[in-house]
Amino acid sequence: MSIFHPERLPDLELVGYLHRWCVIPRSRGKNQYLHHILSGDEPVFHDHPWDFRSLILSGGYTEMTPEGPVERNPGDVYDKTATDLHYIATVKPDTWTMIFTGPTIRDWGFQIDGQWIAHEAYENRPLTAITRNGYDHDSM
Repeated sequence: MSIFHPERLPDLELVGYLHRWCVIPRSRGKNQYLHHILSGDEPVFHDHPWDFRSLILSGGYTEMTPEGPVERNPGDVYDKTATDLHYIATVKPDTWTMIFTGPTIRDWGFQIDGQWIAHEAYENRPLTAITRNGYDHDSM
């Protein structure tokens, strides 16, 4: 059972992965989002278009960084720069976070074989053996 009960539909819903609510009206400057994280990311490092601070409200997750795994638990607050690479590997039940972003300062993307690839190019690539949400797309 969730400790949060938002009274409106998410502003962004990525089925089986993430629900996002804008806490304040979106702007070109700072933004604040409530995230309900349902599952981990693809196991591929990515970065972000802005610096951000994350507050873990409930649940928690294991974040993979180039330096190794980091456990994120309720009450943890941490900062990331736009160029910090990471992905969320495993997610505990009922994981909610509050994200505070700075202004957009760059495009964001993924790191593949030591090369940075813009998110549009990555998302539109021919499918490979890389999995999404546990499915091998080559075998589908």
